[in-house]
Amino acid sequence: MQTGVEAAAKDLGVEVVTQIPQTWGVEAQTPILDAMVARGDLDYIVTAPTDKDQMIGPLKAAVDAGIKVITVDTFLGDGDYVNGPVTFPISYIGSDNVEGGRISARGLAKAIGGKGIVYINSTNPNVSSVEGREQGFKEVMEKEFPDIKVLGPDYNLDDQNKATQQTAAVLEREPDLAGVFGTNVFSAQGAGTAVVNAGLGGHVQVVAYDATQLAIELMNNGVVSLVLAQKPFDMVTWLCSSPRPMLPASRACRVVSRPGSPSSTRITSKTRRLPASSIRFRPNSGRLACRERRSRD
Repeated sequence: MQTGVEAAAKDLGVEVVTQIPQTWGVEAQTPILDAMVARGDLDYIVTAPTDKDQMIGPLKAAVDAGIKVITVDTFLGDGDYVNGPVTFPISYIGSDNVEGGRISARGLAKAIGGKGIVYINSTNPNVSSVEGREQGFKEVMEKEFPDIKVLGPDYNLDDQNKATQQTAAVLEREPDLAGVFGTNVFSAQGAGTAVVNAGLGGHVQVVAYDATQLAIELMNNGVVSLVLAQKPFDMVTWLCSSPRPMLPASRACRVVSRPGSPSSTRITSKTRRLPASSIRFRPNSGRLACRERRSRD
């Protein structure tokens, strides 16, 4: 995501400063946001909200200070910035996470022969991206694969080591576990590590959301059956290169990312939603902050 916005900014003569909190959560994200608002010279903030409810207040304060807000990867409220409870962001750009969860469910079901016990390891409750993935996964398993029992989710709080421990505990108490769905990079890598450590690589299948190098290596080794790749680069370049760019040229911008954020590939429109494999645009979303660059007379 950072690479994408910097590339687009270079093309448009936009100055970008990126801030990445060391940990995940409202407590880490809010002080950074407050500090940006306090500057008094920013025009835009593009961010991935770490909580769809708790980040409403801090981001609304930015809007009240005259800063436009765009959310990427995750959204506020229910994500409907036209008719939903939260309407102040300009746009949301991200993956169709519900559809991604459905794809993950079908891939894992195929890998385990359509029956058995599977487990979901996720990151944090009340985060729109992983919530959508869990929703889509459970929906397909319930409707299309009645012989598959779904356990979880457990939340690792974006801690890969905790994901490994949680998955190892499930493997211990569920000797017939057939598969694991890791809803993001930390979940998938932690789950894959636990499976390998237990000597069950190739026996307990793992579906990984986010195409990290380790996830690809685990797939090549037969531990991971399916890897879902997102397009974080596209998500932010869309801001400046779409037919109606949200960020005008000759502005200075600040981007604040969340740690480990792989981003998504959906741009949802306020009026329509496109398939998961396409880019969607929904007016209003993100955490990128910009200030106008004024020429000297």
